[in-house]
Amino acid sequence: MPDKLTSAIRFSVSKPDATTRQTVIHFSGAVRDSIIRPAREIRFSAATRAWQTRRAGFWAVDALAPTAATVSLSGKITLDRPGEMQRVRVTLQNLSTGVIRSAHPSSFGFYHFEELEIGSYLIQAERGGYQFNPPSFVLTLLDNLEDVNFTGEKLF
Repeated sequence: MPDKLTSAIRFSVSKPDATTRQTVIHFSGAVRDSIIRPAREIRFSAATRAWQTRRAGFWAVDALAPTAATVSLSGKITLDRPGEMQRVRVTLQNLSTGVIRSAHPSSFGFYHFEELEIGSYLIQAERGGYQFNPPSFVLTLLDNLEDVNFTGEKLF
């Protein structure tokens, strides 16, 4: 005799509809605590950009659980010789995970990091033959931060 807490779920995925371009996933046969749950269909709607569930013959948007918010960081690099921007690298290290990300500024000196976890970071700009002010510093990101700027001076 099967355990009452056993669940068996069967599902199938239908091909995207040519007109709506929506993929539908069908769930059926879920058994839990000796109760058979009815078949369920879910789909991702390109129009609303959200998952939807069919309820009572109508498609309804599913509420999603809250997720950890991410933040962004941006700034500008200024060099005393602006034509040498292409070899500048900005590195950003998450101090709690050790993960290092890097970015190269645009020809105008702007750089941007997206989808960063909230936390403390070490940031620095570097390029051979240049000294940057400040050389590096620690930031605590709790929200989006702009104008994290560096100024570089040629050493020789």
